[in-house]
Amino acid sequence: MSHFHTKDICLLVLGTPSFFPPLFWVGYLVIVIIAYTLYNWAMGSFLRFFALFVFVFSVYFFGWLFLYRIGVNELLIQSADSVPATYLPVSILKEGNFNLNEYYDYFRKKWPDGDDKKAKPYYLAYSTKGDIVSYFPTMNAVLALPFYTPLLFRDVAPNSELIPIFGRISASFYAALSAVFVYLISLTITKDKKKSFLLFFSYAFGTITWGLSSQTLWQHSPSQMLLSLSLYLLIKGLNDVRFIKYAGFALSLAILVRPTGLIPALFFTLFVFLKYRKELFKFIGLSLFPLIFQFWYNNEYFGGILKHSYESQQFTNWTGKFPEGFFGLWFSPSKGLLLYSPIFIFSLLGVYFIWSNRTKLEKEVILIFKLLSIVILLFTMMMGRWVHWYGGWGFGYRMAVDITPFLILFLIPVLQNPIWNKLKWIYFPLLLWSIIIEASGLVFDFRHWHTLYDNGPIDTGWLWSIKNSEMAYYFRRLLLKFK
Repeated sequence: MSHFHTKDICLLVLGTPSFFPPLFWVGYLVIVIIAYTLYNWAMGSFLRFFALFVFVFSVYFFGWLFLYRIGVNELLIQSADSVPATYLPVSILKEGNFNLNEYYDYFRKKWPDGDDKKAKPYYLAYSTKGDIVSYFPTMNAVLALPFYTPLLFRDVAPNSELIPIFGRISASFYAALSAVFVYLISLTITKDKKKSFLLFFSYAFGTITWGLSSQTLWQHSPSQMLLSLSLYLLIKGLNDVRFIKYAGFALSLAILVRPTGLIPALFFTLFVFLKYRKELFKFIGLSLFPLIFQFWYNNEYFGGILKHSYESQQFTNWTGKFPEGFFGLWFSPSKGLLLYSPIFIFSLLGVYFIWSNRTKLEKEVILIFKLLSIVILLFTMMMGRWVHWYGGWGFGYRMAVDITPFLILFLIPVLQNPIWNKLKWIYFPLLLWSIIIEASGLVFDFRHWHTLYDNGPIDTGWLWSIKNSEMAYYFRRLLLKFK
């Protein structure tokens, strides 16, 4: 694989011609120090939030960039699923359209559908006019447009690393922003900066938001950001109803980014109906605005406002083994939430505290948490029915990562309970283990494990093997390096 030219790296990161590698580390450490200092000393809350964002973004993106440069992680795009979203912003900016005709031949050679480099890859579709378009929703590509604007000023070949790099910048941005919203939600509820920082740090580095969502322009990082933003707006709305209506706009975007956002959207709408009925009209009204774009796109490329590329799958691919898929999303040695992020064990304890009324949270907040617990349950049950409930070729519990901002918030009732003083001695080792697991997703290439053990969605025994689990495989590879 070819690497960046030094000039490209410099222009991308610093905009100057002298750079790598000593200055990279100096700059990286300075950013981390500034972020830490701002968090502790900033008088204005905005600076504190900005510092948190810069800290997480720098770890997500610059951490990967360093690993890429030294040859540890040469995976520019984690999955072919994200190829259309990664290249579509360039097509929009350069060509002024949503087709990918200019990249079709390159895609078939670089990311073919199996061994057939002449066939149309699964991640592409034909429009009614015969153009090549994305098989997946395009809103994540639209949200990434601002980050691609520097490419307007230079010619970029299809095989340029700059295109997936800007995709990674976009993904890291939205993933880091979702972590900031987790902090803001916790701070609004608890008024405790230390506890809120613990939730923020646990979410940012103890979930596959780090190992997966932030590393490629999947649908996940914008989805996580929009869902956490919508929840933050609802929480803010408890004291100022003017925020409620904007949650509708964020939820509508979340659904367009990833249709599974419909589940939390329905329950958030139910909350508004139950508690803020006077705001419901505005809430629904603002949610309609993003649909204007989607209806235009559907009509332009698929021949009708309700037509879309997912039509062939929306009713036919719910063939996953149930309840295996549901339990797999929680307990599979290679795809389970509780195996890759064991800190979520404490989130389940938080769910118990909420439903058993062992919390001092406000009634409205308790209601929101109860609705969130139902969302988490239904979400994992629904995705457990999907034929590829394990997320295909990807790292960890990909199909459940969208609800991790909700899951981590259930640490709040645990942190507020006196039992936390005893449980923290269990929590912090589990947090350290979670961080190590997420970091392994950057150091090791999950494609190697899938190549060896992935038997597909029919014979799913490979997903329950402890000996041949993804983490066991990485551990064996690590041992080999020290022999």
